[in-house]
Amino acid sequence: MPSLPRLTEMAHSLVSLWLRPGDLAIDATAGNGHDTALMARLVGPTGSVLALDIQPEGLENTRLKLLEEGTFGDHIKLVLADHARLEQLATADWMDRVRVIMFNLGYRPNSERPVSTGLVTTLSAMGQSLGLLEEGGLMTVVAYRAHDGGESETQAILEWAMSLDDRLWHVARYDLPNIRSRPPILLAINKRKHRSLVKNFIPIP
Repeated sequence: MPSLPRLTEMAHSLVSLWLRPGDLAIDATAGNGHDTALMARLVGPTGSVLALDIQPEGLENTRLKLLEEGTFGDHIKLVLADHARLEQLATADWMDRVRVIMFNLGYRPNSERPVSTGLVTTLSAMGQSLGLLEEGGLMTVVAYRAHDGGESETQAILEWAMSLDDRLWHVARYDLPNIRSRPPILLAINKRKHRSLVKNFIPIP
């Protein structure tokens, strides 16, 4: 019997619709490498993937996963850094050219020393992501609420996303509202194409 996909699987499904060979993509929270590996497969050797993590173990797990899948190469850049430095680490020619940016918040599963994402740095990284995305680009954010600090981080992200100008951005939210154990939520943020702005723009006399 079919069942609803997990939100991480739904994020992967969305990204699979967006990414094409040759695209630029960013994994802002590499973790154990699942998102990075998906991006590497989709963009292929003609594309580029930048993956960030603040824990060396996360980057090593990501590297090993890419090697296992045969997708590791010069087009994949693994960087030990906080995602709040996103704009500094993405070169100038990536501005307005990134097709997909993925965030998987909380802490890395099976980590011996769990380190969670933080509210201030996460909001900074997401704000920087807006300038990196190309027209039509996509940002996905899976936010976990059950761990310490997760609820406040998630609520702040929701408020930030709701404040985005709907002439420039479309925001979709996916969650399981009847589950009492505070399940994660998925946000999909799409940068609208300029032609839609021209169509809907009404000049002030």
